[in-house]
Amino acid sequence: MKLNEILCSEEQGECLYLQIKNGSHLIKLSKIEFEIIAYYTQVLNKQAVIQFFSDQLKISEEQLDALLGKAKQTKLLVDLEEGTGAGVFAFGCKRRKAILEVCTVDFTHTRLEHIAAHKKVQRFVFFTLGTIVVAVGLLVLLYPFSFVEHYKKTLYLVPYSFSQLLLFIYLGVLISIGIHEFGHYFFYKRYNGKSSVFGFGLLFFILPVMYNKLYISLVDRRSHRMLIHSGGFIFDVLFSLAIIGGIILLKDRAPVLVFMGYSMLISICIRSLFNLNVFLPQTDGYFVLSDCLKTDQLFQKSSVFFMRLLKDKPSVRSVGYGLFFVLSCLSIAGAWLFFAMPLFLLLYYAFSA
Repeated sequence: MKLNEILCSEEQGECLYLQIKNGSHLIKLSKIEFEIIAYYTQVLNKQAVIQFFSDQLKISEEQLDALLGKAKQTKLLVDLEEGTGAGVFAFGCKRRKAILEVCTVDFTHTRLEHIAAHKKVQRFVFFTLGTIVVAVGLLVLLYPFSFVEHYKKTLYLVPYSFSQLLLFIYLGVLISIGIHEFGHYFFYKRYNGKSSVFGFGLLFFILPVMYNKLYISLVDRRSHRMLIHSGGFIFDVLFSLAIIGGIILLKDRAPVLVFMGYSMLISICIRSLFNLNVFLPQTDGYFVLSDCLKTDQLFQKSSVFFMRLLKDKPSVRSVGYGLFFVLSCLSIAGAWLFFAMPLFLLLYYAFSA
């Protein structure tokens, strides 16, 4: 089963009014009902749906059957067409944690997803990545040079102004983010993940980013979940090696491409500083640590222990969680300051001119 193509939707309070393809009437659902139906099409497992939404509401299997039956009757749910090759595009603003979703592309149950989930394709990707590592290692040994000096030289060779270079910088950043998200997705499909949804949105409602929706909590083995969370960084490292190889090969022959390569390397380094910070909530490092400690909602739990630490007699456990909460707050403040600093500088120079 899959969601029928939604031509238009309208929100009124907690209700949604949907117009579907080849539908002669509007379908009225609550937002949570639509989320349940949409999630079911991604996992195709009733117990997984009940478990996933258990923190929001208690739903029985009979109630879920009734909701799915209603969706089939209104043709919101339709039979899956085997071999379909097109993804489902969706536009609209929706808040998802720190990201404002702008548009998504759902490749679930398409040929592209079947290709990504194929074990032979995955083995080919592993072989290709291994080949890149060996090839770049040989290039660095055969053609050593100073990347810092070459970067400075490249800036003079690029035939564009600084304002025009911003476009190449931003394009390089988007490409590197896309590779990072694909790293998560690759390992997610490696361990039989059930969705293929990619999107474009605004991080902190300001910075344009790419992302994907993965239901990692439904992956059974803890080691697999940790590897999925680490997949973005693994692909960052491999992509960085590929960029280094490209820079060595191109050198002064294609200064624009080399500059984009340096921009992507800088972007990966800066992003990794935050993404590997285990004290910064919702980062890959944070989720890996949560799996290591076998603790969900680690930041929220540490805040509770911190408040108890101020009232009750301290213990080793409460001190540890309290220290984690303090370091998390400092990391959050540092991250906001880092992202806000360019804006402050821009306003300062704008009004001081």
